Amino acid sequence: MNKANFKIFLPIIFALTLTIGIFVGSRMSNSGGIGSLFSVNYSNKDKINDVINLILNDYVDSIGRNQVTENTITALLSNLDPHSAYIPAQDLVAIKESMQGNFFGIGIQFRVWNDSVVVIKVIDDGPSMLGGIKAGERLVKADGIDLTRGMSNDSIMLLLKGPKGTTVKISVYNLVDKKLRVVEIKRDAIPYASILASYLIKDSIAYIKIDRFAATTYQEFSTALIDLGLKNFNTVIVDIENNGGGFLSTAIQITDDFLPKGALIVYTKGRNRQQESSYATEHESLKGKKLYILTNEMSASASEIFAGAIQDNDRGIIVGRRTFGKGLVQEQVDLPDNSAIRLTIARYYTPSGRCIQKSYSHGASSYYQEIANRYSKGELTNSDSANFSSKEIFKTKAGKIVYGGGGITPDIFVPIDTSGDYSYFNDLRNTGVFYDFAFYYIDKNRNAIMKKYPKEDDFINRFIVSKEMTSRLFANAAAAKIKFKKPLSNKTFNEIKISLKAQIASDIYGENAYYKTLNSLDNIYNTALKAINKKL
Repeated sequence: MNKANFKIFLPIIFALTLTIGIFVGSRMSNSGGIGSLFSVNYSNKDKINDVINLILNDYVDSIGRNQVTENTITALLSNLDPHSAYIPAQDLVAIKESMQGNFFGIGIQFRVWNDSVVVIKVIDDGPSMLGGIKAGERLVKADGIDLTRGMSNDSIMLLLKGPKGTTVKISVYNLVDKKLRVVEIKRDAIPYASILASYLIKDSIAYIKIDRFAATTYQEFSTALIDLGLKNFNTVIVDIENNGGGFLSTAIQITDDFLPKGALIVYTKGRNRQQESSYATEHESLKGKKLYILTNEMSASASEIFAGAIQDNDRGIIVGRRTFGKGLVQEQVDLPDNSAIRLTIARYYTPSGRCIQKSYSHGASSYYQEIANRYSKGELTNSDSANFSSKEIFKTKAGKIVYGGGGITPDIFVPIDTSGDYSYFNDLRNTGVFYDFAFYYIDKNRNAIMKKYPKEDDFINRFIVSKEMTSRLFANAAAAKIKFKKPLSNKTFNEIKISLKAQIASDIYGENAYYKTLNSLDNIYNTALKAINKKL
């Protein structure tokens, strides 16, 4: 055989050698002691335990029983459907806090910056505000433990959080008077807000941004509308873009405010669960208020229940893009070691009979890739590109055609914006250069900004991102080796300026100021306003 032919057959020879090696190895292992672990007749439970013991005793690397057990549970649940899941004990605490709507701590937001713990925000009427701590100050020690030497965010959080009523001594340094003081703070319940923004637009439209449907969301929702003044508006915009869901009961409570008594909100069905239906009560506190709901492809679960119930009862207008398509009901079971499993037990159905859940028959990877596939198929840019099956057509109470097959399809479609060049801006954000610059600017200019713009509306209406600021931002980007792939369009340049202004507004004035500023860039928000103005 010449050298050329040998090179052609070389991969085949290697493959045959490897195959024979694996075969011989497996034959040899069957003749040893490991196979004797298994008897002919034994239960599935014994089988799982035997495999775990085999791994612990004979696997090539050292591995603990807890790790094997947790990996087994995770794999078992993940193969059922994309949303059945195992939650380790260390993750469950944070998840519960976000859904309960509060935790116990000292009431600040902070950032580690150049080995300093910088206070970004102080929660109104919280323990730190009562103790005199201010935004911009540095936390130096907590109960005598130095916070300035590379301590992680999680480690600092553990020191600041604790049971209600307990105290922590904080050493605080003020940059203005250059003084260090010690403040004793008594920990208390700190709200974890799920309503990120609520404000009036043109004195007749109430805007509410819901981040998730937590245990406290309905109370937050009601309080926000009362604070805006129920008589001050005739239209409500509920923004659930990027809202991944939450508690079913909370979504039902909010839906109930809009629907007449007896209207079906949602029903669930499962293999071993009787059908359960939820109906509106006589509450209907927002009767007569026009309703617009903003959705996108990341609005999921409880968000879809809310949007679907409103659409099927012809109570409001859905504006945006088709929602995610998560309509599986999970039941959480807490385990003795403080971990938990979430097991899918049923499916959600909208009042018209639509199943919200999209297909997951091709596995979890394909399931989550489906959102990206919508873009490649043109669905996110053109409403005509959506592929609906004729079997998935339903009708609302008034006879309007709506579609099943996964997610809630909007009444007014808004394509994603592809007109700008976002690669450079995305690089700025993904590398942290954008946020680092915004934080640096705020830290240096906080007092001057607050003096010149005492109220958030003063800042929103009058503050201008200067050429000097953008030049410094772009210089920082260049130093981080982030380069323009092509000259920035005026549109992209303007969006960078507005986003920078919004970030500054957030850190100084709060989330309301952030969304008031940033929403000018949201095409779904602006389309809803145009639709409202046409009907006014």
